Amino acid sequence: MRRAYDLDDDIGTLLGDICDVLAEARCCAFLVDGFGQETWPVDIRTDLLVILEQLPVIAESIATGRDSFVVDFYEQGLQRFLLFQPQGTDFRVECTSATEWTPVPTTIVLPHSELVLMFVQLRDAFLRLAESVCPHLASHPWLDEWARSTSF
Repeated sequence: MRRAYDLDDDIGTLLGDICDVLAEARCCAFLVDGFGQETWPVDIRTDLLVILEQLPVIAESIATGRDSFVVDFYEQGLQRFLLFQPQGTDFRVECTSATEWTPVPTTIVLPHSELVLMFVQLRDAFLRLAESVCPHLASHPWLDEWARSTSF
């Protein structure tokens, strides 16, 4: 069954619905680590959705290689911000915490190709899972448009 979306809805609503289905199906995990913490306290329903909503801007920024961008894990309790700054063929990534947690180190450097691969794999895995677990949502034209906007 396909949900009827209206003018109050957008791609964020659709992405959220897919994340809800994936979380309920318990068919996958969303893992983030680094900056001194082996496993960040993230989940599919909220934190994956937050990143997916930011992915078009991330893709555009990485593709041009000229602009800095922020990946904002803004949900209550996590509240971490990753500032990506192009630096030659690499990206300098600075982690800032708005909680008592302190990143160690605060800065890392990632090769451009590694960064692209990480986000492409995230996008592609999400799309495959959506198609497998909730094809009625994955077939929505908004998701196709979102996928095109996340080309690197």
